Amino acid sequence: MNHTPCRNCGKNKLKGRCLCIPRSFWERDETREAVASGDVCRVIRLLRRHTNLTQEAIANLCGLTQSMVSRLESGERTLRDAQRRSQVLEALGAPAVNQQDPSPAASALTVDEQDRLAYALAHPSRLDGPAVTAFTQVLAAQRRLEDAVGSAAVLPGVAAQLATLVRLLPDVRGPHRDAYAAVVAEWTQFTGWLHAALRRDRTALDLFGRAEELADDAGKPTLAASAVSFRGYMARQQGRPQAVIRASQAALHTPGIHPRPAHFRHAASRPRLCSFWGY
Repeated sequence: MNHTPCRNCGKNKLKGRCLCIPRSFWERDETREAVASGDVCRVIRLLRRHTNLTQEAIANLCGLTQSMVSRLESGERTLRDAQRRSQVLEALGAPAVNQQDPSPAASALTVDEQDRLAYALAHPSRLDGPAVTAFTQVLAAQRRLEDAVGSAAVLPGVAAQLATLVRLLPDVRGPHRDAYAAVVAEWTQFTGWLHAALRRDRTALDLFGRAEELADDAGKPTLAASAVSFRGYMARQQGRPQAVIRASQAALHTPGIHPRPAHFRHAASRPRLCSFWGY
């Protein structure tokens, strides 16, 4: 008896008769990003925007109260428990993914910091200094995780998080905007490094280029030079010595850069390069 009734319409979900949430919804890039990062609040907002589901219908589907769905949609509340987030996404019919939410960072952040991050994601124009610090802690945790489990395991989540951060950047205002842009630049560079480690060279080079632009926008010349140096590292991996020299010279002549990046010319191995740049 393969009958799993939808909690909202009562039709059989296994036989494809339930159309409360069409399959095309889960195939949207923005939905994939939200699911990959475990962002239930954003999934609910997308459901409200792209389907005819009411808050009550979403509550019926995932086993929450209508008032809780309302708070999640507005960003007033968030689901801090990773297992509970997975249960809600599964109940909504989200496809299984290797979710890499701001995890292991979630365990490294206090409850207040997690709430602050959730508020910043929902209200980017009100982002404050502690929220920028919390984003930095998330990135640091992802770097530690990559050291432990490898690039392939963390890339899907890191890339999904980056997409969210980039999407929010135009809406960030106030005195902490440049600090946030610098975090996005570092996140972009780290994502490029993950692609480089997997020898996805074209994507890695594109990300390093974007990281350089973001660093310039944030007024961080050292970070911009770091992104240029990584392009040089990629060129060395590809056996293009002239490109290595160009990248080295560009990094060394970046206004405001400290002369120490000259060591890049002698970084003949991935471990030494990673150590120098703090990875």
